[in-house]
Amino acid sequence: MDASIGYGTLEWIGIFLAIIPVFLLLHTYLIYPLSQFLQSKSSQHYSHDFQPQATVLLAVFNEKDIIEQKMKSMLTTIYPMDRLQFIIGSDCSDDGTNEIIESFVQLYPNITFFPFQERRGKAVVMEDLLQWVKGEVIVFTDADTLFRPETISHLLSPFQDANVGGVQGNFHSIPLDRTEALQQESFFNRIEMSIKMRQSKQGTVIGAIGSIFAIRKDLYETVPYGIIVDDFFLFMTVLSKGYKTVFAEKSISDLYVSGDPILQFRRKKRIGSGNFMAYFIFQSMSWPWKGRVGYHFFSYKVLRWYGPFLMILATLGFGLLFPWNTILGVLAVGLVLAFDWLFRKIELKSGIFRYPAHFFWMNAAMFLGFFQYVLRGNSAVWNNPKKLG
Repeated sequence: MDASIGYGTLEWIGIFLAIIPVFLLLHTYLIYPLSQFLQSKSSQHYSHDFQPQATVLLAVFNEKDIIEQKMKSMLTTIYPMDRLQFIIGSDCSDDGTNEIIESFVQLYPNITFFPFQERRGKAVVMEDLLQWVKGEVIVFTDADTLFRPETISHLLSPFQDANVGGVQGNFHSIPLDRTEALQQESFFNRIEMSIKMRQSKQGTVIGAIGSIFAIRKDLYETVPYGIIVDDFFLFMTVLSKGYKTVFAEKSISDLYVSGDPILQFRRKKRIGSGNFMAYFIFQSMSWPWKGRVGYHFFSYKVLRWYGPFLMILATLGFGLLFPWNTILGVLAVGLVLAFDWLFRKIELKSGIFRYPAHFFWMNAAMFLGFFQYVLRGNSAVWNNPKKLG
């Protein structure tokens, strides 16, 4: 009798552990994206006659290989130069980056450059630069993101709507190398951009991508020390104040991306660590019953961040219900990863293994990022990812 009760209890626990996590995973990876894709993908249109005073902020560290192209791309714009201010801070770069920037400062009076002599991190550098901002809109960008002539114009035009507080720019991935892993990374990036386009219809783009985005100056809030994902923090702050965040599809930049799987794993782990810090800051906004912001935040971000834990719970649940089938399933995942590694070694292309393996490693990086944040916290000092070995 006791054994029967015990078996029934374990069975119910298994059902509970299996069904709820699986439903939540299906919601974030299938139901929610499909619900967004079923909406119209037509772009929002704004007049280019609206040209606010804007300040472009850029923090760099050892970007000698790309900084000249970056500077030229920002300065070669159809947007009126007399309505633009450029403020650049170098976080103790020592590879010749500062000298290249200085050469542009001599030619363009609207560039202000601060070559800081101590490594302190991107967020701290940005905080120092902000006190010199004169524009009513602040454009944030990264060194490895090259603007096109119309990029700034399309990025700023949505601010003619007084309810818009933040605008996310679009980007196209440009490979730094020829590794096939970049194909999977670009595939997932395209999905992200498509979802943001649909979120934009409701004025609820959840989290900016730091390559290119803009917010109103008077909505800026000091970024907490060590947060890493300052772009996400700033967009959520805009939403918390009741303003809309939108996606400017035509504000296209070219983003240099490395397909090195080890580099990508490190980057995602670090971002994952920052995501959990941001989650605990905005936790009160993360519930689906908190209106449209809560629904999108919960469905699009929170469930993904906790996805690795949901997968573990689901595996445990199915393990209680179908132990042998679960063991075989885990072995199958191991085989997919093994074949993916083997095919990479012999340089044989096979998407049937690459895409599932890429998905697995994304979640593994997020899982480790959680423990990195809990056990060690986040470092404010960033390393140039192209320099990582």
